[in-house]
Amino acid sequence: MLFRAAHWAYCHRIEVLSVLLNSLNIALHGCEISWQARIGQGLTIFHPVGIVIGDCEAGDNLCLGNGVTIGNRDKRQIDGRENPRIGNNVVINAGAVVIGPITLGNNVTVAPNAVVIDDVEYGIVVGGVPARPLTRRNPEKRASSRLELATVAEIAAKCRI
Repeated sequence: MLFRAAHWAYCHRIEVLSVLLNSLNIALHGCEISWQARIGQGLTIFHPVGIVIGDCEAGDNLCLGNGVTIGNRDKRQIDGRENPRIGNNVVINAGAVVIGPITLGNNVTVAPNAVVIDDVEYGIVVGGVPARPLTRRNPEKRASSRLELATVAEIAAKCRI
């Protein structure tokens, strides 16, 4: 809620208020979300401690685990942007890092502790350092929960954890 208020203040050019609300969010929740980030409806953060989100674009229903970092890698730009572009219905699990001017398509799942530095197509589950495709989500099958996208055992086996 504080992020939405800080983003509103930023959009209405009340920068002092956006900085104040962002600082309050960090102090209360241990979560830093840039007031310049553009995030769609349905943002879900399971455990906010340690989350850092820079100036990025994200679609609807973004799910984040604790310790996730989303931001720029260096000053490299693609299409005039330095930060990730994230699609709809994306799940980024605990400890994952998504950096650089990359694009995560819709319905992507990022495994825990993965480091994503390249584009990821629609419906792919990625994991590892650097992240690589592990499996494709089946759009025909409806998951019984938002996180039942690939079992932990499947991800661990493909990452050799």
